Amino acid sequence: DDDAADLQGLFGNDAAMQFRQRKREVECAVHLASTLQEFIDDSQGFKQKLETEAIELSNNIIGGTLLKVIGYVYMEQAEKMLGFKHSVGAGLGFTEMRSKGHVVATKFRVVQSAYKTYKTAKKLDKEQQAKKKQKQEEEEDNGNAIENDENDENNATEANNEEEEMKEDLMDETKPMMGMVETLWNYSVIDIESTLRSACHKLDKDLSVSAKVREQRACGLYEMGQIFSAKGVSAEEGLRAFEEQMKEGIQMRQNIEKHEKEQEEVQAK
Repeated sequence: DDDAADLQGLFGNDAAMQFRQRKREVECAVHLASTLQEFIDDSQGFKQKLETEAIELSNNIIGGTLLKVIGYVYMEQAEKMLGFKHSVGAGLGFTEMRSKGHVVATKFRVVQSAYKTYKTAKKLDKEQQAKKKQKQEEEEDNGNAIENDENDENNATEANNEEEEMKEDLMDETKPMMGMVETLWNYSVIDIESTLRSACHKLDKDLSVSAKVREQRACGLYEMGQIFSAKGVSAEEGLRAFEEQMKEGIQMRQNIEKHEKEQEEVQAK
């Protein structure tokens, strides 16, 4: 498979990895064949079951985003398998052309997100160094003893500064982490799509069943793709939701650390 070969060329080539990948593809193809047999036996029951499963998966951010990816590949491969029986465009090879363009775009996003993460981390490191230097200079300038009547004002200023620093730290932590998450996600999409395409190809070339059964499988695969795609969410939406959850988690951690610090200061007095 061209996608699998490109993936190995991009991220390394190893005999054991190739064997594991082929095993995954075969297992996926066997599972798909079993699932699509349900469509052949009872198409209406098959659709209802898939609708329920898709709704459950879409309640999770990762699950919803994966549904979109899987749904796209299933529809794409079903169109290729059906050819003119699906549409003139599919029969003329337009689906194949679109598929290749999609793969190239996905690989480009991996490189782009990795580079963006590197640039962001480098920029934030410079900013952190500059802030650290500025803070040291301010502490040296304000190193003289202050009068008691100025303490309240200074404490309030320090509290405000701490709040601003917490907000800045939240953004500083989120940016590089989200860059890594986006890079890993884009890499995972390449892997998932490549595996599913290979599994679908095996179904299409399965000579242990008749041409009619292969056609029925393709129709069922397209139905699966439509259901999954409809219930799924785009990668952009999924990553945004994940970022919000991550920010909430970091904010909670910062609040806990702040509270513990305040408690220590109270006990120290």
